[in-house]
Amino acid sequence: MSMTDDEIAAAEAQTVQTPTARAREAAQVATQVPEQARAATPRVISSDAVTEVLPAASTAAVTEVLPSASAEPVGAPAPIPAPAQVPASSQNPGPPENPAPRIVVSPQIPAPTLALDDALPMSMPVHTDPEPQNSSTPRTIDWKQSIPYDQTGVLIRPAGWTDDQIETALIDVMALRRLRKHAGAAAEEDASARPRWRRLVSWLVRLPNARHAVLAAVLTLQAALSLRNTNTAFMDEALYLYSGHLELGHLVQGAPLYDDFSTYLSGAPVLYPVLGALADQIGGVFAARLLSLLFMLGATVLVYLIARRIFGVRAALLAAGLFSTTESVAFVGGLATYDAPAVFLLALAGWIVVRFARSPWPFYLLAVIPLALAVGTKYAALLFVPTVLALACFGALTTHGRWWSLVRSVSLGLVFGALVYGLVRVAGADYWTGISSTTTARPSGTTSTGHILNEVAQWGGLMFALAAVGGVLYVWRPRFAYDAADQPGRAGRLGLVIVLLGTALLAPADQLHLHTDVSLYKHVGFGLLFAAPLAGYGLQRLIGAHYQRIQFGIAVWVIALALSVSQTTNLFHAWPSSTKLVATIRHYSRPHGEYLVENSAPVIYSLRDDVNAEPYQIISTFSFQFTDLEGRSYTGAAAYTAAIRDDFFNVVAFDYSATAGVDSQILTALKANHDYYLTTTITQQTSQGYDTYFVWIKWEPGQK
Repeated sequence: MSMTDDEIAAAEAQTVQTPTARAREAAQVATQVPEQARAATPRVISSDAVTEVLPAASTAAVTEVLPSASAEPVGAPAPIPAPAQVPASSQNPGPPENPAPRIVVSPQIPAPTLALDDALPMSMPVHTDPEPQNSSTPRTIDWKQSIPYDQTGVLIRPAGWTDDQIETALIDVMALRRLRKHAGAAAEEDASARPRWRRLVSWLVRLPNARHAVLAAVLTLQAALSLRNTNTAFMDEALYLYSGHLELGHLVQGAPLYDDFSTYLSGAPVLYPVLGALADQIGGVFAARLLSLLFMLGATVLVYLIARRIFGVRAALLAAGLFSTTESVAFVGGLATYDAPAVFLLALAGWIVVRFARSPWPFYLLAVIPLALAVGTKYAALLFVPTVLALACFGALTTHGRWWSLVRSVSLGLVFGALVYGLVRVAGADYWTGISSTTTARPSGTTSTGHILNEVAQWGGLMFALAAVGGVLYVWRPRFAYDAADQPGRAGRLGLVIVLLGTALLAPADQLHLHTDVSLYKHVGFGLLFAAPLAGYGLQRLIGAHYQRIQFGIAVWVIALALSVSQTTNLFHAWPSSTKLVATIRHYSRPHGEYLVENSAPVIYSLRDDVNAEPYQIISTFSFQFTDLEGRSYTGAAAYTAAIRDDFFNVVAFDYSATAGVDSQILTALKANHDYYLTTTITQQTSQGYDTYFVWIKWEPGQK
């Protein structure tokens, strides 16, 4: 039967209908068409136009409908009776010469329901095919030879069928999705067969998408926050860089070290100090700080990758944005110290165990390399190793089960422990001394608990609060970005939240125990590294699924940015510039001279090219041993007094900042010896107030 012009126009109009409208029309046609229309040519939906989903029913309900005979399902043990008669006059009557197209559903299947969330996109129009020839003989077609199916659910016409193979089918939506997934896997397998260089080029030239642009904006903002402030080398920076220069000279040329740095530095002197010294030789302290910035940018990217694996893309972008604006990240990214590479290596280890959590192969053991390097770079990173081991366990729960996940965590810990123990044994006893004095047996201070808690709240309170909100929602009211079957149960989610939130409290708890806030502004960032993914998830849930409360997210980000700007500005200007002090000491330097400077590291670093001011000639007020002209030995404050009495120092400079008690005794000794006189005072304003250096020199004949 040929189609009229009205039918052709109606069929063409349906090509622009939405999936919802087409699903509604299919449901009406299946339930309301008259009997005389049911005898006409069936209405068919193409394989790409999947719209209507029915409840699960027998997979045998696959029928080819012909005009003049009842259909028989494929593989059914007995024929299924035809649908009940519907009087033509009861509803929607029409002329018999122009019957409406129809979709016939087996009587075994209940009334259709719409599942619009699972419907696949429309890509082909609905059309009416001509009446098949030899309609008096029904034919059946084996679906298993052309399309996989498990359950009934979707009305479909395979695109590869000819007109005489028209059939109404009920196929599971998930079966189609699995088919597409297998097709994508086959395409990836074909791509992997290409030469490696072509695969690398195709990966490098991939077009960036929206999330890459957002991540690039986050990294740009982080770089601006770290580079906006500048000052001369901080005491720790100067110590690490000049020790790196000495270590590098000792390794390459066999030059003397003048000091055993491994006994009192908080990290292995042959790791970051050497790397920082190489950067310093290229571009000075700015290049060394730029190296730290690259490490922190890499840590932000790894935070994004970890959060994307666990909570999805939106939470990952928010986590990266929050992490990049924290005080610790912005400050450490502009400071040439151990902390930036240690944070990056911990983040790399965490990403490895999360990335390979579902792999049947033990690739997660690769994490021991960055873990060992992180602990070697900064010994305090050992405090966060258990968190990485816990991530290895929780990430594998849904794939490998509870016991095998625990085996993964234990095996990773054993390999890491064996590797670190072997390296320390090879390094020698001096490294054990350094680990003990700076980390495991660190001396206690006198800072009050309230003061430490106040600083912790300023530097990490906002992110911790968001992480706590995210933890509560993730455990009791979760919304998964991926398949819920791939997510751990409530107990597993609760364990993961406890690990991430507890890690954020490790550094503050340790320093509360010691009653000291030394380097707390840096150490708090180690814990926030692991709390950031949970904070991103919490902010995502507070904003809403469709950005209903986007103003709340903007307000949080503005507050985080303002706190970061003000806090990093204060920290970068907390120490005085050493430019004037270095110029003064350089002016009074003499061959074989001796110089007493309260904070000696910046002076040693700045005068490393002066042959009259070698590192061993510059002494700090922290520790000193002296033997007087009569052969008597002194240590501590008495050593400084005896040295001044014997005119040992050419220049003495102090500012009552780090060792105020020793400075007072030094001043008394200087006033008692008339060979010394005050030559200048250097006063500078810092974020903590005013700092004044008092510079005394020893009078020499002919000196003006």
